[in-house]
Amino acid sequence: MVSNSKFRQQKPAKNVWKLLYNKLFREILVPLFLMITTPNLTILLSYIILKQNKPLTEALIYDFPTTIQNAWLTVHWFDLQCWTAIGLLLGWGLISLHLPAKPYNGPITSNGFTPKYWHTGFRFYLISMAITVPLLYIYRVSHLFDKLYDFTGNLIVFGFIVCLFLYIKGLLWPSKGLHNRTGNPIFDYYWGIELYPHLSARISLKILIICRFGLILWQYIVLLCWKSNYESLANGQFNYALTASTILQSIYLAKFFYWEDGYMNTIDTSVDRFGYMVCWGCIAYVPGFYPITSLYLSVQPLNPNYTFQVFLLNLLCGIAVIGLNYWSDQQKLVFRATNGKCIIWGKPAKLIRAEYEDDFGKVRKSILLTSGFWGLTRHINYTFELMSTFLWCIPSLFNSPVPYLYLLFLTVLLIHRSVRDDNKCAKKYGKYWQQYKGVVKYQMIPYVY
Repeated sequence: MVSNSKFRQQKPAKNVWKLLYNKLFREILVPLFLMITTPNLTILLSYIILKQNKPLTEALIYDFPTTIQNAWLTVHWFDLQCWTAIGLLLGWGLISLHLPAKPYNGPITSNGFTPKYWHTGFRFYLISMAITVPLLYIYRVSHLFDKLYDFTGNLIVFGFIVCLFLYIKGLLWPSKGLHNRTGNPIFDYYWGIELYPHLSARISLKILIICRFGLILWQYIVLLCWKSNYESLANGQFNYALTASTILQSIYLAKFFYWEDGYMNTIDTSVDRFGYMVCWGCIAYVPGFYPITSLYLSVQPLNPNYTFQVFLLNLLCGIAVIGLNYWSDQQKLVFRATNGKCIIWGKPAKLIRAEYEDDFGKVRKSILLTSGFWGLTRHINYTFELMSTFLWCIPSLFNSPVPYLYLLFLTVLLIHRSVRDDNKCAKKYGKYWQQYKGVVKYQMIPYVY
């Protein structure tokens, strides 16, 4: 039997380790590590693919010091075309937020604040594509493709500047909703101070940077890679591999903008504060890293093994999975909008009615979906995300790990996010979440995980 005195000695030690983990590891070391490694990774991959075009192992293992040094030193930091493009993207993004549209509400915060948005996302995407696609058809763009490396470098700097603005804004004039600081400037800069930073009623900085800048820039770069590669091909040649990847990424992004109101209810927007992790990531990491498959395929020779028949099969599978991803997201959206009074797969939706306490101690009610796709796993949407990403990476075949780096990153990100979401819900719903897990047993893959 353990004596009470011994127990009292162990408990303070446990608290010390917990304090050390939170204050040193989680709030200092991890943010510093990510704020150092992610810009280096972004510029390094851009340099290796677009400037060196050499195997990843050769660049990173045998010549890493020279490669990383040249990656930073050869960027044109004050390129007028790059900064003009950044300004135009921001300007169009700001205009798009004021397009006429119906308002909708985001999830209510724990302190009772309800963010308000407008259904402008898909309209913004359609107008952007209606302008961009004809221009790509009319004009040659190889000179713009040659600027992508410099553009990536300038985005990295621009991202740090915007994050500094957000940090100062959070300190001096925070928007309504949740906002607080830890007193640790490193963590506050990295994590963010505000949950819903706004410049005005219509200008949500989260929507502006995430959707109107980072994600649409991903789309632009994917299309730019395809057109530049097409211009480089001899008459009669066609890059089926790059075309399949381009179409699937474009359908995925079109689906995102069509479903933007659903995204504004996810953990990215309703839980994560707006600092370096999300803001810099969407300004520099999304356009610099997410289109890596397109960047890789655009500078590689045509692969004769990727035939027209393989192209069609790849495309059909990819479209089907993206469709399943949308279907699963829509199921949950309709379920919430109807308070569970809806039909899923031909039957009334199954649910668990849960209760939780908000920050003011008020008991609130919620519903947890246990049928349809959401009766298979608790994060079936993440599974479809990974499958769709794999299907736009697979046209690269298996000659290099480079085009699969985004898939690897996304796998780690979504597994970590699913764990975070489970922990958050367990804390929020308590016994109801345990009941829910008893019905929906698997995290992401039915009968596996």
